[in-house]
Amino acid sequence: MNELHVRLQAAWHWWLDGLLYPLPASLRRLLQGNRDRLTIAFDGDRVRLRPLRAEGDAGIAIDFRVQDEASMREIAIERARRAVPGAPIVLLLARTGILQRRIDLPRAARENLRQVLEFEMDRQTPFDSGEVYFDYRTLATETSGDRLQVELAVAPKEAVDEALGRLEVWQLAPGAVDVTGEDGRPAGYNLLPPERRPAESGGRGGTVGVLAVALVLLLGANLYTPPLRQRMHLGALEAEVEGYRRDTVQLERWRQESDRLQRQTRFLHEKRQRNAMIIVLLDELTRLLPGDSWVERLSLYEGEVHIQGLSSNASSLIGILEASRYFTRAQFRSPVTHDGATHQDRFHVSAQLRRAERSDEGET
Repeated sequence: MNELHVRLQAAWHWWLDGLLYPLPASLRRLLQGNRDRLTIAFDGDRVRLRPLRAEGDAGIAIDFRVQDEASMREIAIERARRAVPGAPIVLLLARTGILQRRIDLPRAARENLRQVLEFEMDRQTPFDSGEVYFDYRTLATETSGDRLQVELAVAPKEAVDEALGRLEVWQLAPGAVDVTGEDGRPAGYNLLPPERRPAESGGRGGTVGVLAVALVLLLGANLYTPPLRQRMHLGALEAEVEGYRRDTVQLERWRQESDRLQRQTRFLHEKRQRNAMIIVLLDELTRLLPGDSWVERLSLYEGEVHIQGLSSNASSLIGILEASRYFTRAQFRSPVTHDGATHQDRFHVSAQLRRAERSDEGET
């Protein structure tokens, strides 16, 4: 029955861990119960406290010496207990002080396995059953079904009682005495005899009731948690997308403002270039035109200059303009007329800027 109980308990914990996995860590620990442990190991006069959490090492090991002052010892113990609040204490024995061996027994021994091992102790070990504390693990059953393999762990009572007595003086009551495994963690034994182990709180009926309530809560949580997590994830994604949208709108505003400033800058540059060319052309016409000629209007557009004004000899203007380094293809744009008020010819002449000069102005 003892082995059946152990197997059922292991199966229950495996199923419960899988069911609890989607829940938040704090709720998972609440429903699972406290599986953390605080191990205490003696190595000569040195004592090592190591908090162990169910999901892994707590990450610290606290050492002190047996002969240290009580205040230093109490500080070390309190610090270790704060790392795993409420965790049971496990006295951890070194592997070198433990006898471990595998025993092959008839399958019928399963029903009273502890009693059988006590009877077989002096045959399987150098000790009598009254000289040791022991625990066992069932390893496997032969394929024929009539044999049973058991791993036995045995520790001398004297050494264990000495360590337990020291812990009792320090007001520490371990709930288990275990063996250091190959990974440095407890191997999973409890060498304390059943009568010295702390009684589990609550009766079987209460345990079943708690488990039933926990099962209902877990099933409800498993049904509710995935949609809740999806909604939370969707909400987070929507918030992230909204942030990107606001950033995109702001970037578009900045781009439009940049385009506007570039257009203004380009307009001012072109206007400054055009005005500069007008000044150059006015200076050139002032130098070329005879003193009896007047320019009333000058315009420049896409490399073509239009000149309107009065002159005593308008027909000579074409040759004068063609002789300039700025103008080419000069021609009258309208017939020359006589102005009665000034007794001069009114003219309208156009000319193309030469290629070199147009490249100077060409960005206009």
